[in-house]
Amino acid sequence: DLKFNVRLVKGAYWDTEIKHAQVEALHNYPVFTRKSSTDLSWLVCAEQLCDAPNLRPQIATHNAFSLAAALEIDKSHSFEFQRLHGMGALLYDCAREMMDDFPAVRVYAPVGDHENLLAYLVRRLLENGANTSFVNRFLDDRCSVDEVIQDPVERVDKLDYKPHSGIPLPYQLYGENRPNSEGLDFGDDRRITDLVVALQRCNTSSVAVTPTNSSSLPDLFDQAKSAIQNWQSTSLLQRKKMLFDLADALQAERVTLTKLLQEEAGKTLVDANAEIREAIDFCRYYGLECLRCFQPTELLGPTGERNLLTYSGRGTFVCISPWNFPLAIFLGQITAALAAGNTVIGKPAEQTPRIALYALNLMKHVGFDEHVVQLAFGNGEVGQALIEQDSVAGVAFTGSHATAKRINLVLAQKSGPIIPLIAETGGINVMVADASILFEQAIDDILDSAFRSAGQRCSALRLLCIQEQIFDDFFVALSNAMKTLNVGSPHDPATDVGPIIDAEAWHMLATYLASAAGKVLFQTDLLPEYTTTHIAPCLVQVSSLDDVTDEHFGPILHVMSFKSHERLMLLDQIAKSPYGLTFGVQTRIDRRAVEALEFARSGNMYVNRNMIGATVGVQPFGGHGLSGTGPKAGGPNYLRRFAREHSISTNLVATGGNPQLLNLEE
Repeated sequence: DLKFNVRLVKGAYWDTEIKHAQVEALHNYPVFTRKSSTDLSWLVCAEQLCDAPNLRPQIATHNAFSLAAALEIDKSHSFEFQRLHGMGALLYDCAREMMDDFPAVRVYAPVGDHENLLAYLVRRLLENGANTSFVNRFLDDRCSVDEVIQDPVERVDKLDYKPHSGIPLPYQLYGENRPNSEGLDFGDDRRITDLVVALQRCNTSSVAVTPTNSSSLPDLFDQAKSAIQNWQSTSLLQRKKMLFDLADALQAERVTLTKLLQEEAGKTLVDANAEIREAIDFCRYYGLECLRCFQPTELLGPTGERNLLTYSGRGTFVCISPWNFPLAIFLGQITAALAAGNTVIGKPAEQTPRIALYALNLMKHVGFDEHVVQLAFGNGEVGQALIEQDSVAGVAFTGSHATAKRINLVLAQKSGPIIPLIAETGGINVMVADASILFEQAIDDILDSAFRSAGQRCSALRLLCIQEQIFDDFFVALSNAMKTLNVGSPHDPATDVGPIIDAEAWHMLATYLASAAGKVLFQTDLLPEYTTTHIAPCLVQVSSLDDVTDEHFGPILHVMSFKSHERLMLLDQIAKSPYGLTFGVQTRIDRRAVEALEFARSGNMYVNRNMIGATVGVQPFGGHGLSGTGPKAGGPNYLRRFAREHSISTNLVATGGNPQLLNLEE
C-alpha cells in the first residue's frame, strides 16, 4: 500500500504567528496562546495520524512526555521519530536502551551556507532556551521530574480561562479603551470571495461631486464661524463619542469605501483595507487623545493661588489632503482639528473627491453639524483661495514640499496673527543593507517599502544602498522576487501593484525612466493593456546619494553599492540630507543598527522591517527638514498643535484667604 509521510511538529515560529495576527488585526489567533494547549493539540493530532490508514506519521519532538505518549498511542510503532541534529540525542539514546522495538529515528538538519543558517540557528536556540521549553526545563535543577513531564490534559483541565490572559486578542491590542481596527484575513479564501462579490454588487454612482466656486468660500467660513461656539462647548466626552461612532460607521461601510478607493485612487484590495483601518484608528485615537490632552491641568505654585492650564480651539482650520491617502489622511487631519475644538473646511485632492464626500456624509450621519465640517472641491486654485481667506485660523497640509512652502508664504504675508501650518511632505527615503542580512527577510521588506501602493507613498523606499560584497547576488535575488509581483487592475484581488494616479503623473514617471534608460538594471513585464496607466516596478542604478535629487512618486527603486569601509561615511551623507522622513536599516549586527539610527535621525526609522504603513498611536508619522513641520500625526503631541493654551491664575487670598493653609493641623 502507498502511504504518505506526514510530519507532526509544534511551536515553530509561534511568536511570529502571534505578531502577524495582531498586526493584521485578525479575529483570533491561528495558534494556541498557551504551551499546554499546544501540547494537548499535538497529542490529538498524533492520535488522528496514527489512526489514518494511508498515512505514515513522522513524530518530531524533543519532549520526553510527547515521546512516551506517541509510543503509547501507537503500540505497533508504525511511525518514525524525528529530531534536530545536535538536539535530543540523550533523550532518544535513553529511550532506545529501555525498549527493544524502538521506532526508527530520523535526524534532520538544515542545509546551506553559514550566512543563511545563522538566523535559523539563533531561532532554534531562542525557542529551546525559552522558560516553557522542555529542553530548558529538563536541564533546570529547580524543576522536578513530575513538573517537567506533567500531562498537558491535566494542565489544560485546571485552567479556568483557556486563552493566555497575558496575550490580548488582536482587537484588544491597545487596551480596553481603544479597540483595534478590524483587519481582513487574506488567507481566508471564503471571506475574500464574499468581499469580491460584494464589491461587484456595490453601486457608487450616486456619489457625485461638483467643484466649488471660489466666490462661495467666504460663505463657508461664515457658516463655520456661526457653528464654532456650539462645537467648542461640546464636551470632550461627547467629541470622543462622536469620533468613535464615526469609526464604527467607517467599519460598517467598508465595502463601499473599498469600492471608492479602487475606483478613484486605484487602490489594491490590500491597500484599501489598510487605509480604511488607518482612518478608523485615527478616529478612535484622536477621540481618546482629546480627553488626555485637553483636560484642565492644575499646576504647582505658591500657596493661596490656583494655576490652571486650559485649552480651546483656534477657530476654523483648513485641511488640505492628498490623493494617495484620500480617506486616512483626509479624516486624520479633520478629526484632529475637530477633537481640538475647531471647525473645519476640508479640501480633498482633485483626483479623489468622491471618497471625501462619502466620508463627510458619514460624519453627518453620526451627528456632526453640517457647518462644523464642510468641504471645498476642486483643483489647486480652490486650495489657494481657501488659505487666502481672512478667517483662516490654521492649516493642516499633506503634499509636496514646494506646495507647503507656497502655503507658508501666503500665511506669513497675511495681516493679523501668525497662523500655524502643520505640514507633512515627502522625502527621498533611504535603506542601508549590509552584508550580514538574511536575503529573504530583507527582500520582503524592500518589495513592500518600494512597490506597495505602486510606490505612491511619501514614506516609500526611494534609494537602496547595498554593501558591495553582496550586491551582485542580492540584485539577482531581488529582481527574481520582483518577477512575482502582479501588476494589474486594482479590482483583481491578486494585484500587488496598481495604476499610477493619473495621466500627468504617469507621463512624468515615464519621461524620467526614458531619460535613465541606460541605468535601468531591471524592470518587470507589463501587459499591453496597462502600458499607459501603470509603471512596471523597476531598479535604477545610481553611483551616489547625490544622483537622486527628486522624489519620483512611483514604483521606481534606485540602488547603489557601498564598500564596507564607506558605511559610516554613507550614513553621514544620509544624515546631511535636507529630507528627514523615513529611514531603514537591514543588518543582523546590533551595533551597526544602533550606529545607523544615531546617524540618520529621520522622523521614522525602521530596523529589519519595512518602511511603510506607520500604525496610528504605535509609530507616529512625520518628518523634519524638507519633510515636514511636525508634530507627528497619530502621536501624543499632534492634537495640541491645533489648540490654543490658556494659563489662568487666581489669587485665592484676595477673596478671604487660603482655607487649605489656614486649616493645616499642628
